[in-house]
This record gives sequence, structure tokens and C-alpha cells, in this order.
Amino acid sequence: MPPTRSAHGPGHVFAAQTADHSELRRFGFSAGAGVALIFGLVRPWLRHYPTPYWPWIVALLLWLTALVYAPALSFAFRGLNQVGRGFAWLVTLLLCAVVYYGLFAPVGLAMRALGRDALGRGFEPALASYRVPSRQRSRESMERPF
Repeated sequence: MPPTRSAHGPGHVFAAQTADHSELRRFGFSAGAGVALIFGLVRPWLRHYPTPYWPWIVALLLWLTALVYAPALSFAFRGLNQVGRGFAWLVTLLLCAVVYYGLFAPVGLAMRALGRDALGRGFEPALASYRVPSRQRSRESMERPF
């Protein structure tokens, strides 16, 4: 199921996906089971609601459609796939922001406040070069490199 657009170009996150017959059939069975489980069993059990009938009807329709004519589920498959890709993009963005602003930025600010510079940056006009020569290693250091 290759994407219809390049995976490396702009908009690749929301590229439409195509699915074959067997994948649409699996989608129908999975979606029906998900609707029945979440809305037919778990939600009424958690909220102490009476068990509704509509999730079982929707699940039965999805299962029958998957058995009889799976390509009819392609529109729902593509739509849910797009929604899932959008959520994945959003969660990735938020997770990266939390890690950066919650971990890397405070550590960098603390190091700057303490005057520590791990890269050894600094401006010294008297130097001819900022190159740091590598240290010479002995032959014995390669016997156990790790």
C-alpha cells in the first residue's frame, strides 16, 4: 500500500493511502470489534449506563460489509487513516516540544548560568587557529577499545 505522493515531499504526512481487499477486510473486522468493545461494553460499564444497541448494529454492518464487499470500506479506511496521521503528527510535535522545552532548554540555561561551555567556544583573537589537535593513542589502547 504505497502512498500516492512522494514520501519525502511536502505533505507526505497526509498522503492518501490505498488498501487492497484483504487489508480492507481486516479493517472492517477491526473497526467493528473496536466499536462493539468501546461503545458497546467498556463505555457503558465505566459510566454505569444501560448497554446500547447501536454499537452492535454498527459493528454488525461493518462485519457484514467486510465479508460481502470489502472495497466499500475504502472511504472510511482513508478517512480514519488521515485522522490517525493527523493525530500522530500532532502528538509528535507536542512530544518534541515538551522534551525540548522541558529538558534541553533548562539544562542549557543552567549550564550557561554556571558558566559551563561543553563545546569550549570562545573568541580569542590572538590564536592563529581554533583547531584542537587530537591526542596520540598508544597501540595498547586498541586492544580493548570498549
